[in-house]
Amino acid sequence: MTMETGFKNIVLGLILATFHIKLGTLQIVPSFVGWILVAMGVDSIAKAEGNELFTKAKNISVVLILLTFLDLIKVNLVIAFRSPYMLSTLMALMELVFIYYFFRGITEMLKTKGKIKQACDNEKMLSGYTILYIMGILIMCICWLNSSSMTGAIIGVYMVALRIYIIYQVNKIGKDVNK
Repeated sequence: MTMETGFKNIVLGLILATFHIKLGTLQIVPSFVGWILVAMGVDSIAKAEGNELFTKAKNISVVLILLTFLDLIKVNLVIAFRSPYMLSTLMALMELVFIYYFFRGITEMLKTKGKIKQACDNEKMLSGYTILYIMGILIMCICWLNSSSMTGAIIGVYMVALRIYIIYQVNKIGKDVNK
């Protein structure tokens, strides 16, 4: 698998992990399938680049496969975590760690290719995204503590918007790197 295919798999995987395709209550393409594609894409980039950060991102995506699978089969983790929202919070945190390692890997790859301005732009984007995502997680936790469904719905849209932004960035960088 080439790097170009790797980036395409990541974009498609993130789209499938974000937008759930359902037939009634049955998920046709569950989120973990999206994360499988992401893991495959990151793995191909890691093999092509030999960058440890991509390997870490791939390992985190494997954890996300497991967590989204547990969420799909509705494993009752309330007993273990003492909160019905802990799995969602854990998935959000793991996704942030994945994004961090993946885009740090992109920065290193761009530096290696001599694309210093793009590497700096990537770091700025990652810093801003990280701040916005952490704010989203904190607001999400506050909503759960207060059982505020309206604010919870708004923060859900906010988090989806952040994911769409990341999909856009991965697609853009994939095209730039493969020129």
